[in-house]
Amino acid sequence: MEQILTLLSRNAALAPEPSPAPPDLSTGSTLEDTGARLAPPERYDGTIGGSRSFLTESEVHFEHSPSHFPTERSKVAFIMSHLTRRAKAWATAEWARNSATCASSRQFSNALKLVFDPGATDRERARELSEIKQGGESVCDYAILFRTMATESGWHTTALFNVFLKGLSEQIQNLMVPLDLPPELDSLIALAIRTDSRLQERRRKRGSRFTAPALGRPTARRNVEPQRTPPDPRIRCPFEGDEEPMQMGRTRLGAGAAISRGSVFLLWIAWPSRQRLLREG
Repeated sequence: MEQILTLLSRNAALAPEPSPAPPDLSTGSTLEDTGARLAPPERYDGTIGGSRSFLTESEVHFEHSPSHFPTERSKVAFIMSHLTRRAKAWATAEWARNSATCASSRQFSNALKLVFDPGATDRERARELSEIKQGGESVCDYAILFRTMATESGWHTTALFNVFLKGLSEQIQNLMVPLDLPPELDSLIALAIRTDSRLQERRRKRGSRFTAPALGRPTARRNVEPQRTPPDPRIRCPFEGDEEPMQMGRTRLGAGAAISRGSVFLLWIAWPSRQRLLREG
C-alpha cells in the first residue's frame, strides 16, 4: 500500500500544469486596456453651434477610460475643466449653486447645448439642410457639410438623395444629366465629386494652354546704321553736269526735274508722227 501511494505521489509531481484559460472575448474591452491614449478635447469657449463636437469628444474620453471617471460628478468636472470664457462662467455658476444640472453628465450636456446651441432643434436642422447649396465651393467641401447636417437631421436616404442633388451647382447638374445616376446616396456623392474633379482638371489644362510663355531677359540691341553702298563714279545720272537748254540764270534743275523735262520733250517730238499715222491708217 505504501508503494502504491509513493508511485501516485511521483506521478502527480511529474504531471504538467494545466494551461491558463483563454481570455473571455464576450466581455467588451475598452481602449484603456490596450494602452491607447487620447488627446484632450479642444477647449470650448461658448461659440454658438460648437458644443456638439466638444461634448462628443468628452463622451469618447468617458468610454475610453471608465476607471478615471467613477462617478457622474467626475465626468461633469472633466467637462468643466475644458471650458473657457463664457462657457466656463456659466458652468461655474451652475456648480457653485449646486444645480441639479451638475448631477449627471447627460443633464449637464443637455443644459450646455440648450444655452449655447439654442437653434439646434430638429425643425431648424431640417430647414438648414433643405436650403444648403454648393455655391462657389467644391463638391467635396459641399459633401462634407451635407453629410454633417444629414447625420443630425435623421432624414430618410431617399429624401437626402434629392436634397443633395438639388443643392449641386447648375453646371455640375448639367454635366450629370446624361449620366445614369446610382440609387445610393454615397455613390451619388462619389459621382458628383469625380465630375467636379474632371471639370477642374479641364479648366487647368485650358488655362495652361493659353498662358503666355515666360519672357527671358531682354537682349541688348545696338543701333546699327544700315550699310550704304557708295555710288559708282562710272555711272552718271542723266543731265548730270550738263546745263539744260532752258536755264534761267545760273539755277540748275535737279536730276528728277531734268528727266521730266526730257520726257515731255520726247513726247512733243513724237506727237506729229503719231497723228500722221492715225490719219493714214
